[in-house]
Amino acid sequence: MSFVDIVVWPFARLLEVLYNWTSSYGLAIILFALVVNLILLPFMAKSKKGIMKTTRIQPQLKELEKNKLEAENSEIVDIVRGMSISLTELPLLFEKLKDGGTLGQSVPKSEEEKEEN
Repeated sequence: MSFVDIVVWPFARLLEVLYNWTSSYGLAIILFALVVNLILLPFMAKSKKGIMKTTRIQPQLKELEKNKLEAENSEIVDIVRGMSISLTELPLLFEKLKDGGTLGQSVPKSEEEKEEN
């Protein structure tokens, strides 16, 4: 038995029962649609409830996103301001880095390197 048979069989039996009860395919199909909608009603209600909840908190989410972007932008501006290097210093910086030097900062040694020395 395939997956399609498992899904189709109950619906076919329901439609058959409704036809035998009403003796009319038109009424059987209308009743079938009503029965299926009644079965799906709890799922549709839960989905609608979730959508309404999301819609209610949407302005708060937008405000949080705006605040987050402003905070990130201010952090970026602070970092750029802290890195203020004039154009006259830039060639010296590149020359120093090309020679393999550091920028006047000593890199702390790890505990293992301290023990080796």
